[in-house]
Amino acid sequence: METLLLTEAHVAGVVRTFGSNRFMDLTTDRLRTRFALAGESDARSPARGGFQRGPGSTGVMEWMPHHQPGRAVTIKIVSYTPSNPDGHGLPTIGATPGRFDDLTGRLPARADGGLLTAIRTGAASAVAGRLLADPASRVLGIVGAGARAVPQAQVLSRSSHWNAS
Repeated sequence: METLLLTEAHVAGVVRTFGSNRFMDLTTDRLRTRFALAGESDARSPARGGFQRGPGSTGVMEWMPHHQPGRAVTIKIVSYTPSNPDGHGLPTIGATPGRFDDLTGRLPARADGGLLTAIRTGAASAVAGRLLADPASRVLGIVGAGARAVPQAQVLSRSSHWNAS
């Protein structure tokens, strides 16, 4: 069996098909539900791991596993390389999630995770913002202007996430 490989263009196409606001809303709602169920389901997220790499050990490679016994294992590999933008014209953060069948160990799907990671980070900010921010807040401060800043500003600007229960 072949492994489905979703490129950055495939992922962006799915987001476009749904509409970026709708996709962000769905992701935020799903994440809010999953956070609320933490510890109550059969899914397990083992500890993250990683190591320093690259010249002068300035880069980092991390793995983020999630296990759904009897169903799947998802592992996102994330690379952090601060020299990429200036030295190589590449993003600082790269990510690739892989989804494995829990019973066979087969890899049915792998994806470019750059956009997915940015969207998930924005969704997590929305969940945290709803719980921690004053609902009357009208000013948003974001430190940084990288790939994660845009989805965070997008989802935090959507009023539906401030009034949901």
